[in-house]
Amino acid sequence: MLSAKIRPVKSAFPARPDEAVYSPVRAVTVTALAEERSLDRQAQRATRWRLAALYAGLATLGILTASGRAGTSDGAVMINVTRSIAHRATFEASPCTPEPLSNHCVPGNDGRYYAGFGLLPSALAVPPLVAGEWLAARSGRDPAILSAFLVSLTTAMVGALVPLLLAVWLARLGLPWRPATGAVLVVFLGSVLWYESVKGFYSEPYFTAGLVACACLLSTTSGGIGAAGAGAAFGAAIASRLVGIVFGPVFALYALTVPGSLPFGARLRRVVLFGLGAAPFVLAVAASNYVRFGDVTKTGYHLAYPTPNVLFSTPLGEGLQHVFFDGEVGLLWFSPWVLLVPWAWAVAWRRYRAECVLSMALLGEAVIFFAKYRAWHGGWAYGPRMIAPCLPFVAPALAVLFERMRHRGLVARGAVVSLVALAFVVQIGGAFYPMLRYYQLVTYQKLRGEPAPFGGSLVAAEWIEMPTILRGTPAAGAPDPQAQPPPLETRARTLTADQFLASFDNPANLVSPDLWLWKAATMGSAAKAAALAGVLLASSLALLWLALRPLTTRR
Repeated sequence: MLSAKIRPVKSAFPARPDEAVYSPVRAVTVTALAEERSLDRQAQRATRWRLAALYAGLATLGILTASGRAGTSDGAVMINVTRSIAHRATFEASPCTPEPLSNHCVPGNDGRYYAGFGLLPSALAVPPLVAGEWLAARSGRDPAILSAFLVSLTTAMVGALVPLLLAVWLARLGLPWRPATGAVLVVFLGSVLWYESVKGFYSEPYFTAGLVACACLLSTTSGGIGAAGAGAAFGAAIASRLVGIVFGPVFALYALTVPGSLPFGARLRRVVLFGLGAAPFVLAVAASNYVRFGDVTKTGYHLAYPTPNVLFSTPLGEGLQHVFFDGEVGLLWFSPWVLLVPWAWAVAWRRYRAECVLSMALLGEAVIFFAKYRAWHGGWAYGPRMIAPCLPFVAPALAVLFERMRHRGLVARGAVVSLVALAFVVQIGGAFYPMLRYYQLVTYQKLRGEPAPFGGSLVAAEWIEMPTILRGTPAAGAPDPQAQPPPLETRARTLTADQFLASFDNPANLVSPDLWLWKAATMGSAAKAAALAGVLLASSLALLWLALRPLTTRR
């Protein structure tokens, strides 16, 4: 607010030669400019603090809900690659057992075995793996368990970068803070992005962070460095999951349209720089393919999918039904708030047309690509892991929709709240439920010739079985998992379902909540684990509350 009493001020601008007397108008103008700059600095400082609180809150939540282990067979193989990088300077997936049509243990041209997964996550996991082995050597612990634990927590830290980068993007687009942060939390905590960040060693957090950073740099910078940086971020995404290369044309077209204030020639140069930024990563992927398999086009999936006809062998109509409605990976079951997306696009179209088109193109391409994809299910997956990396790009439109909710009627607001709340309930269940338990029960029923359990719904399983999971007691009468177990078919025919689950190595991973602190509590550290869980939960909630506070500046 301008001062009521006008007094001379020392100007920050050079005086004109004809300015010989004091000017009240000039004094007011300079004071207004100084106050405006002060308010801008306050707003920027407040935004930075809230971004830090958002990241810290979600990272703390990630530590609280982490499984503390590799999680799946994919994660175990990726850790094998990390160990090879650290100790042998190779990309081997050994020790592993080669299987027909597998991408986990593929024979290379040098007699070694390699995996088809992106190498960047494994390379980035070298420091926590080495740190875990170092700590294990000095504490007498199992180095494999401790290193996998630290890799799991590192993945949770990377996962928290996704909402942070998304919040930075929305802030730079000029969206109000609270609706933008609400959209960020819905996209992250209301989808399997949260699960994939905390339940093992997944490549999706690394891949998604690269894609979001790419969009942020393209739309909020105007120089060549920003375009090259966006290309590098996209290249890092490709090095995490090679399938990301199919999104290259979409991001190139986005670079050609934003910022709209630049001349067409300048935007065209930015597209070229975008490609140059991605080129080192693409060349590195090609070189790694050549080193491992003797051909730049062989990725490790070439045995499972030798031709495009095999790769895209699912009928489109059948695939679309699976992508949206399958009980184990269907998008609408795990993130029902996506029903709001068409409405959000319509509301945000005039203000953020380029971002709406970007999200439409990425989601549309992902849905069609993976509907045709032979492995549309994504293996033993919790929810739509193939589609999830494209969900953050609807956040600008969602933020505009949330901003306008205060002007909507009770029915509209109730629909939004209900869909978002339902998504949170689903994902909270996933934070507790051991996903591998469900698929082992599916295997058990299949070997016995019985229908799939829980109607083939993973979402139903996690809440129906929640009381059993919270009890977490392995069944009596199961064979000793440390001894040589009978064949899987024999166990399925002769054991009850609970005994079948208890017959696997580390049965606690199948019969108790998939939380490392919970398992620590059952191993004799209940008081310490409970205290740490309470501190982590309280800290996460407090930090997220700080992040959600509206931006205010003092005049």
